[in-house]
Amino acid sequence: MGLSKLKAADAATTTGGAQRKTTAFGAILRVKSIEVAEGKPFALVATTMNKARGIGEGVDVRVEFRDADKAERAKNNFHRGNGRSSLSSAEAAKDAVIYVESAYVQQPKEGEPASDIPVINASWLNTLAGADLPAAEAEQRSFISGVFSRAPRVQFENPFFTKEKAGEEPERISIPVNATSVSVKVQGPQGSVSRDMPLEWALERLRAATKSVSVRLETLEVEKAKQVRSEDEVKVALREALKEGTDSFAALRIIDVESGEVAQRVLYPKRHTVDGKYSIDMDGTLGAAFEKPLFSGFDTKLLMAAVSDGSAVLEVIPGYTHSYGANALKDNNAAFKLVKDLKDGQSTRMELIFGKDPQAFASVLLPGIAKSESYDDFMATAVLADRNGDVYALKDLPTEVIPNPGKPLAADEELESESPRPN
Repeated sequence: MGLSKLKAADAATTTGGAQRKTTAFGAILRVKSIEVAEGKPFALVATTMNKARGIGEGVDVRVEFRDADKAERAKNNFHRGNGRSSLSSAEAAKDAVIYVESAYVQQPKEGEPASDIPVINASWLNTLAGADLPAAEAEQRSFISGVFSRAPRVQFENPFFTKEKAGEEPERISIPVNATSVSVKVQGPQGSVSRDMPLEWALERLRAATKSVSVRLETLEVEKAKQVRSEDEVKVALREALKEGTDSFAALRIIDVESGEVAQRVLYPKRHTVDGKYSIDMDGTLGAAFEKPLFSGFDTKLLMAAVSDGSAVLEVIPGYTHSYGANALKDNNAAFKLVKDLKDGQSTRMELIFGKDPQAFASVLLPGIAKSESYDDFMATAVLADRNGDVYALKDLPTEVIPNPGKPLAADEELESESPRPN
């Protein structure tokens, strides 16, 4: 019978989606040597530091670039990231940590011999850690692996909002970079009302914004998914998931063992200020979670009974909303470049990674800056595809607790894998 037998009479069902394929992937690399010979395009040899798809971890690769222009730009960016002497010899920048974008493993042309080592063809290069960084510190590379993320969202104060226009204009707007329309909330006679607006409507307001523009990414750590078998265990797991920092959240999913039907929700915590510090109201969050149905449309007591007797499996997945880049209104940072691409209608690379569903999750790497071990102190500086082509709705996301809930989503169309870059 499945989960439907535990639904409330007026509950609706959900539907799934489809799959995409792409050759682009993310790789974190430690440089071994560079090629800067006169008359030849910039290239380098490096060792993979993450499990780059199609190559693996700890493998020597050669990195080349699309054409002479891209090679020159990559060389200039490498120079800026590693200092004046980094191009002085083949090994001057040895041990620098870099990542490449819009990249793929290059296959030899018909009739040509295979390269001694895998060749990565890339369009862009960025430095994570300069060559002068001590090796022990470089080992503590500041990127998160194994994270599933939704497409970045650009959030800002609506410059067209006034109290007089509260019924027409939202106070704040959030634009997923892969969205074709935007959902906003305005104040109606009966309270807050949701409206779907065209993307260009939102972009017009973004182009006019002069303050409070930021970029955020919602991520899930699927490897930390925890199976729970009672209401008390749910609360313990939620406390664990939400203790990472003020922007923590949690995803909950339940699957009927016999039918494979899945229900899911995302729980965002309540927050308050204690002793002048902003923090999560843990007790208020857990209390509110069980005041209403844990899953909309389902009887919580019946669900927990099914979980207890083993006919259903319930899991809690920790999540965190990361900031991206820096000041999105100032040049020379990741957030500014992403916002500029969005304004210019050039979000192709993000669609390539995340597909066209703003609610879907893709496996990504997040290079960035980590000031401490806390998520609160981590800022992403790029989003790289990890496992390419696998884009999941929340109900279809595989974990160790629920390994086979469904199939990945499919893209509507193939997309060009180039990443627009400033000169």
